Amino acid sequence: MSKEMLEVSALTFSIDVDKRLEIPLVPNGQDVLVTFEDKERYIELRIQMKYVTLVEKQVLHFAQGFEDLLDGPYSAFFNTLSLEDLDCLLRGIDQEDISIQEWKLHTEYQGFEEKDDVIGWFWEIIKGMDQTRRRRFLYFWTAVRFLPMNGFEDLPTLTIIRGFLGERDKDG
Repeated sequence: MSKEMLEVSALTFSIDVDKRLEIPLVPNGQDVLVTFEDKERYIELRIQMKYVTLVEKQVLHFAQGFEDLLDGPYSAFFNTLSLEDLDCLLRGIDQEDISIQEWKLHTEYQGFEEKDDVIGWFWEIIKGMDQTRRRRFLYFWTAVRFLPMNGFEDLPTLTIIRGFLGERDKDG
């Protein structure tokens, strides 16, 4: 950010939380303007506040709950897991390639048949996407960023539904 843009933005050493609460990053931070010379300090303080201080209690409680799992009756299970296995359980797998064939196998059609032109066009569009766009589309459709460990098999069946909007649709 240029010096001029920084001055125009009128940033102060404070952070707004949900537009309801202003928390100072330094004493009286809401009255201290960020200058070009101290912008790095501002960034460090802002990151510390937003990603450490404000979530400290939640992270502590999560860690305590997770520790209870590790020390409780499930400890033998968790002790056999590698970090990669645990990561996969928590967030799913980050596959290099999303299999369109597997995606098709776990998709059903309501009001359509697989041989319908519109379904063919849909899959052609999906095939034409790069992996990043496929992943984004899958997230839009399912709210799942990464596939579960067993891929599409562990997701609810994906459904393409034909909606009927009026009289014209009844006649085709």
